[in-house]
Amino acid sequence: MVVVSNRLPATVATDKTGRPEVAAGGFLGALLDYDLVGFQVQGYLDNYIYSCRRLLGARWDGRSLSTGRRAQTVGVYPAGIDPEEFAPPSVRNCRACWS
Repeated sequence: MVVVSNRLPATVATDKTGRPEVAAGGFLGALLDYDLVGFQVQGYLDNYIYSCRRLLGARWDGRSLSTGRRAQTVGVYPAGIDPEEFAPPSVRNCRACWS
């Protein structure tokens, strides 16, 4: 998932390990504080929309979610990576020889 900011809202409590400790509705409500939320694949977006509509009563117009307090743009924004960048150097060298 991609969010506009990498900080959790200040109202999110953490457990002993430092992980966010929030109920599903609280987490979704916190995500609705962002102007834009993007997902890698359509299935994740569908689940997010469904959950916000069911748990928070949000409305979906095909491009944005809205509650009584605000609207949020959501969408699928796939981020591609170059597998060569993540291969160990020895593998990169072997692939270069095969080309």
